[in-house]
Amino acid sequence: MACVTVWELDRQPGEAAAQCRRFLVRLSGRQTKRHRPITPSSLVAGLMILLPLIELLNQYTAEELKTLAQTAAPVLCRSD
Repeated sequence: MACVTVWELDRQPGEAAAQCRRFLVRLSGRQTKRHRPITPSSLVAGLMILLPLIELLNQYTAEELKTLAQTAAPVLCRSD
């Protein structure tokens, strides 16, 4: 299903679709080449991050997420 969604998004014209593609590539964290800034694999990677993120945002408020991030930060940033 993700591949079909990306296939359709990759071929969809318009600024809204282009903005969505740029967002997914940025979310994917992938580096791209200047002559090909958007690739189907980067769109799939971004979509695979976006879907759980949406579910997470449906379960927690922004304040709860900030609190969790602040709690996790010292543990994640330790240099033991």
